[in-house]
Amino acid sequence: MRAAAERLVQFHERFAPLFGKEQAQDHASTSVKGLMVCPERKGLEPIARNVGDGQVSALQKFLNSAPRDHDAVRAEIQAVVVDDLVPTAATSPIGVVGVVDGSGFAKKGQHSAGVARQHNGRPGKEDTCQVGVFLVGVTPGARRGRPTEAGSGPSPDDR
Repeated sequence: MRAAAERLVQFHERFAPLFGKEQAQDHASTSVKGLMVCPERKGLEPIARNVGDGQVSALQKFLNSAPRDHDAVRAEIQAVVVDDLVPTAATSPIGVVGVVDGSGFAKKGQHSAGVARQHNGRPGKEDTCQVGVFLVGVTPGARRGRPTEAGSGPSPDDR
């Protein structure tokens, strides 16, 4: 847990200058921490009260209207991807292949962003859900791990 907390601090330090003033940097840190540690509700109010200084309106103003350079943030995200993925493929002649995959998560209630009746690929039907799009880096020869208690038969990768 401590290693994850340290990694989160390092991650934030990389992006903090892009948010300008120290107060905005603190709000950015609070937002990310809140998404990681607020188990049930990840809205502004629980995050501000449980992780931040309790100032819901200040956090809301930061998220909704604080000026930021979106191009600089996007460039830094791309740099993170390069820093994290390229070294893992240094010995590979073709590098890393990016796989983009959409996935749906069944949701009930009104406290999550983007919840609507839409196609959910997991059950293969229309459902009330959130849909996310994920980017995964895959290197040649990479295999999906599976627990040893899964049995001794062929893995899905061997089929």
